[in-house]
Amino acid sequence: PTLRQALRRLAKLGIVQVLIEGGSHTLGAAFDQKLVDEVCWYLAPDFLGGPIPATGGKGTGDPQKSITLRNPEYKKIGPDLRIRGLCCYDQV
Repeated sequence: PTLRQALRRLAKLGIVQVLIEGGSHTLGAAFDQKLVDEVCWYLAPDFLGGPIPATGGKGTGDPQKSITLRNPEYKKIGPDLRIRGLCCYDQV
């Protein structure tokens, strides 16, 4: 099934919150289809780099149409930073 179909099946079972911990393609697809309601992102002070971005997908191609976080919360956890907020697709 597609990601949307899988989430619909889970919703029918009463599961309305899921953690999508996937690679670049999975996360990008979820954002492209506007399936993400809330983001909880951890940023560590270690950058590995590489050819694949953390979040793939089609993207908007325009900063003015980017997905923004409404009421973002920032919390330092040891050397890491947690960024949490609700996705706002109004501009997309």
